Amino acid sequence: MKRILFLLVAFALSLPTPLRAQDAEALAALVGVLKEVDDPAFHLDILKGISAALKGQRNIKMPKGWKEIAPKLAKSSNAEVRQLAQTLSLTFGSKAALDALRKVLVDGKANLAHRQKALAALVAARDRALPEVLRGLLREKALRREALRGLGAFEDAKTSSAILKIYEKLDTAGKRDALMTLASRVSFAKALMAAVARGVVKANELPADIVRQLRAHGVKEINAMLDKVWGVSRSTPEAKLKEIAKYKKLLEAKVNRPVDL
Repeated sequence: MKRILFLLVAFALSLPTPLRAQDAEALAALVGVLKEVDDPAFHLDILKGISAALKGQRNIKMPKGWKEIAPKLAKSSNAEVRQLAQTLSLTFGSKAALDALRKVLVDGKANLAHRQKALAALVAARDRALPEVLRGLLREKALRREALRGLGAFEDAKTSSAILKIYEKLDTAGKRDALMTLASRVSFAKALMAAVARGVVKANELPADIVRQLRAHGVKEINAMLDKVWGVSRSTPEAKLKEIAKYKKLLEAKVNRPVDL
């Protein structure tokens, strides 16, 4: 019976975004069922169905009744129910859920794995208050790399300067994460190239894939600076094919050369 219910829920909610009025009503009805039945296993089936149907969707309007049932689900004896309820609360843009995760994230005494999961969930939810928190975590070695990567998900004017301020102190892996984030957005990339010009970031610290990512923005100002400090790029597909053909021909000539006896 529960298996059938799960399939029915997944089918009923496998609908395009944005939800139509009748779809929102169906979702609210399912939330109503959660409120009426006090069975963790039953709750789990319903939540799995809703989660499967809404997978990959964000900014879904919170269904009627969810605000009231969410605290109860958060205290469920079933750990999977608690996790799914929190994930759905984030999908529904619950301020309470975001606040709770941020509280875990900034708690230096909390379990590291829990903090890492909270960070990942907040990034996935595109929490608008997160960039400021992540910049603060750049001072914390345990979460610095996750914070560096997470900052790439947000367009924020303060991010590039915060990363460049600690860049010199980062280890090799940390610098790699920093460069990936700084190359991810045009505004960050301009700040990165300005830092290269000032010597804060050495030109030889920019690997080829980062340079390609910077050029992919197609911004003349960035490309001009790259040409100046890293050399003119010849990495077009046509140029690569010609270079491969050239070396292949040389190699074949060497292999086929007669051996002097």
